[in-house]
Amino acid sequence: MNDYAIVNSDAALGLAQRTCAQCKASKKKCDKILPKCSRCARLSVDCSYPDPERLNGSDHGNDTAGARFEEVFERLRRIEAHIFPPDPTAQNESSQQQPSLAHLAQSHGIENPNPINWALEPGTLKPAYQSLILWQSILATLDEHKASVNDVIRIYISTTDRWLPMVSSIKFQKELALYGELTSSDKFVLLVLAMHLLISSPAHHPPAASLAESPWYRRCKYHWSHFVAFREPNIELIQSGMLIAIFEFNHCVEDRALTTLGICCRLAFLLDFDEVMAKHSAQDLGKLSDEDEEIILTWMGLTRLERYFNMPPTIVPKAQCMPLHFDNDPLSGRASPYSGPSIARFSTLEPDELAHSIYEYDAAQRNGRVQKFIRDHRYAAVSPELYAKVMVVLKDLDDYVAVRRAQMERDGAWAGIHVALGAAIQIQCFYVAKNTCTLDEQTMRSMHSHIEQMSAIISRCRIFHGFEENYLDGIQPTWCSLPYHAISSYRLIEEADTEKTLPSIDMTLFVEVLQTMAPKYRLAARCLELLELPGVMSS
Repeated sequence: MNDYAIVNSDAALGLAQRTCAQCKASKKKCDKILPKCSRCARLSVDCSYPDPERLNGSDHGNDTAGARFEEVFERLRRIEAHIFPPDPTAQNESSQQQPSLAHLAQSHGIENPNPINWALEPGTLKPAYQSLILWQSILATLDEHKASVNDVIRIYISTTDRWLPMVSSIKFQKELALYGELTSSDKFVLLVLAMHLLISSPAHHPPAASLAESPWYRRCKYHWSHFVAFREPNIELIQSGMLIAIFEFNHCVEDRALTTLGICCRLAFLLDFDEVMAKHSAQDLGKLSDEDEEIILTWMGLTRLERYFNMPPTIVPKAQCMPLHFDNDPLSGRASPYSGPSIARFSTLEPDELAHSIYEYDAAQRNGRVQKFIRDHRYAAVSPELYAKVMVVLKDLDDYVAVRRAQMERDGAWAGIHVALGAAIQIQCFYVAKNTCTLDEQTMRSMHSHIEQMSAIISRCRIFHGFEENYLDGIQPTWCSLPYHAISSYRLIEEADTEKTLPSIDMTLFVEVLQTMAPKYRLAARCLELLELPGVMSS
């Protein structure tokens, strides 16, 4: 076992009071790390101390979690000092051949370089060392935020997990117990770090020029990138990347969200998530295992996020990684409904929660169909054939919304309807823009109806949840995209309806949603800027 990998060690953590027998016999310096000093670990020899040692004078079993964390920090600092010992000879040789640090910093536009914090050389950064640095990062981040891992998971479950369920409560409980003993897996620690990044308000981040420069964001993204490059792929790595991508999308972090999500998609294919989904869609194999259930939920989440990230204000959607599911030619008829495992085969989620996710997944697939159509036909000339294709896709969306509205009257579940309505408006706006921004009466009335229905859905949600404090925290990104799209589309209708033949729609609700989220989500603030609307609600 690697003695540096503290997360996989059940042994006591601390420092011995005396030099070990091997270092003493060899007259070598001993760092006195328990249970095995660094020199003995490096030479793979037995390490023994003269007397049984205790941690700071007390039994290991009686230490509190807080004291153990302090010991971990101390051990990390000592081990880091031994990972890269200074070599005076090499330093003298390199100083004669290389420009000074100050000169390099000046040529790169860096002020006041501080090499004291540059403790790592990438070529020697082994996985075991990365484990140490990851643990140091999560402990330091939680300490800076004055939060605990239980706080992070509690808030995550009450926000993001409500609309993007992936990790089962059983897994949370198991890993939390291990975390308290400092034996959690690296992949879970990384997942918690990503959860913390996503749930943290921008106001709580350490001071930085922007969230792209936030130390919390950099820590999380650097660790995730390193694990992607040098560790075996696993589902937690995909889930961590998804949460980082949501953060990047919500806060407009230099258009990195789709790239981060694209890496997650490739990892999912590498782990055969698509095969698991296909197998359980084609055959009724009884109750899903916890592992397969988590894979299917994560796969559905990847699909939804890719569609959400391509919604307005994006004008031309990017090429898709996640597959679409249609019967033969996507323009030959109706889109295929959800064909995955039945709700009865799942066991880790409540039926209502699962139905919500399936409805949203189904709507996202139809949204993806619209996005692919727009991308494939962005250079096509206006023609009767193009109009006919638009109407085929639009009819399928309208039929889907009608079915879902009927279901909503029975079960009250509005999930998926607003996304499908947004997709209908998106394909209509695409054709209007193609047709030199000419809005015919039929299209104008259809768009007006879609916006009215979208307003009703948002009103319904606010009636059910608006009394809750911060009820928009952690909500899915569509709640930024759809209000923006509704407002911009309604402006087209107002310009075209010169004779005021259509009843007016109060757009205040859409504006208020964006203004409520703008202080916490850069995406909402950007939508308001594009619409040239104030960023705060008027009193």
